[in-house]
Amino acid sequence: ELKGFKKYTQRITLELGRKIRVNLRMEVGEVQQTVEVNTDAPVLETSSASLSTSMNNRFVTDLPLAGPNPLQLAVLSAGVVNTAPAVPSSLNDISNSSYFSANGANQRMNEFLMDGVPNNVSDRVAYIPPVDQVQELNIQTNSFDSEYGHSGGAYINVSTKSGGNDIHGSVYEFLRNNALNANSFFNNRSGIAKPVLRYNQ
Repeated sequence: ELKGFKKYTQRITLELGRKIRVNLRMEVGEVQQTVEVNTDAPVLETSSASLSTSMNNRFVTDLPLAGPNPLQLAVLSAGVVNTAPAVPSSLNDISNSSYFSANGANQRMNEFLMDGVPNNVSDRVAYIPPVDQVQELNIQTNSFDSEYGHSGGAYINVSTKSGGNDIHGSVYEFLRNNALNANSFFNNRSGIAKPVLRYNQ
């Protein structure tokens, strides 16, 4: 706001790894007059050629995962293909969590960041945060800015939640059991019983 001009308000959504250009045009008017404009985030990003997928905390915590490993969500990005075995992935499983191919790049060329700081050990992720710790997850697969560029695969940046003075936490049980699963189509067709599965985390 400025004296002699109409008050102008625009709400925007800032996402990790995105650039947003906001053009403001102040119109002459009385100070008492208020103009409020609410707009959605632009579908097309015109200030950068990068291709990335951002997932907020609610998206990360609400989606069902085979183990509380948020890095499994990287395969939901365009151009990303899982190259690891399809098994439940725990927070200690840094190999299966790290190996996926982005746009045909070698599975060992991915770069993992936590709050913008490298989070790699050799060609794998060093630390996998639990889903409750993740504020936002960003997977960038193409046309990197100058701050990136020393890796040929994807850049996975995890933004963590800020702390506080209150003691709090969460408890969960992740259970998979063949008693809760249906048999596969091909096992049913061949008359093969469901395999035994016991997975508790």
